[in-house]
Amino acid sequence: TPKTIVKKIADIMEGARGDSDSRSSRRRVAEQREDAYHDLSASQLARRISEMETRMFQHARDLEFEEAAALRDEIEALRERTLKA
Repeated sequence: TPKTIVKKIADIMEGARGDSDSRSSRRRVAEQREDAYHDLSASQLARRISEMETRMFQHARDLEFEEAAALRDEIEALRERTLKA
C-alpha cells in the first residue's frame, strides 16, 4: 500500500536556496570582470556591451543558459557602472 511522504519544509526548500547562491556568485564574478572594463570610454563600453548581448543571445539560442546568465549579470553590472558615472 502507498505511504505518505513526510518531509520538513526546510528539506524541501533546500534546493530553492541554491539558485540565489548561484546567482550571487555569478554577480560577484561579473563585478570582478567589470574592473577589466574600467579604462574604456563610453563609446567603447557601449560597443562592448552590444557584443556581449549578441553572445548572450547566441548562448540562449544554443540552450547554454548558464553562460547566457553569466553574460547577463556582467552586462547588468557594466550598465549600472555607466549610469553611476
